[in-house]
Amino acid sequence: MAMMPTLATGDLLGGALAGLINPVISIGAFLTPTIYFALPGWTAFVAIAVVGSLISLLALPAQRTRTAVLA
Repeated sequence: MAMMPTLATGDLLGGALAGLINPVISIGAFLTPTIYFALPGWTAFVAIAVVGSLISLLALPAQRTRTAVLA
């Protein structure tokens, strides 16, 4: 959700992006307790959360910063 203003510019627009984000959040909210209670310990759940975070970092485009070139 924090990237929504950045990604909503251009051809994608906010409505299409919100239409994609809302089902993903709903599915995640539905699956989180199921996954947590299916695992034998909490460390596996933390590992899944870390892997999911890393995947989202790779999937989202990074903002490029411009560096000044000194002549």
